[in-house]
Amino acid sequence: MTSRLLGTFLHFLQDRKRPVFVAATSNDIRSMPAEMLRKGRWDEIFFIDLPGREERRSIFQILLKRHLWDLEADDTCLRLSEGFSGAEIEQTVVEASLQALHQGEALTLFHLQRCSKETIPLSTAMEDKIELLRKWARGRARPASDSKPAFQSLPKVSFLYPKEERSL
Repeated sequence: MTSRLLGTFLHFLQDRKRPVFVAATSNDIRSMPAEMLRKGRWDEIFFIDLPGREERRSIFQILLKRHLWDLEADDTCLRLSEGFSGAEIEQTVVEASLQALHQGEALTLFHLQRCSKETIPLSTAMEDKIELLRKWARGRARPASDSKPAFQSLPKVSFLYPKEERSL
């Protein structure tokens, strides 16, 4: 069933007569079959890296506004969220909001900073896999953003790396 479905989809991508916009995502493009990536099937392959500093600032602002908090992420929040995905930033805002509400307070930068410190991003837990994806993407995919890499060196977490502590 899977191979027939793949064959039908590949045939559609190759031989479509009408203009159709098709977008697909993959967490690990390296696991896709080679015939799926052949030139001509897709107009372009983009690599979406983790958000850079200004992208994280925008994500924080959108989320804080969505949760009706009148607050702006400061430089400490941005530094502590290095290596975070958009989903990890969202969970940080949600968790900080819940903590503030539980304490009967308005959300403050302290709540955001504390939750950011307590979050272990996938970029730390899966450092090797993310670096392999970045390496694969160089020269094979077009970067989706022209911002600088999201972070220079990945933070370390003590339970994963006993001799090193997470840099904050």
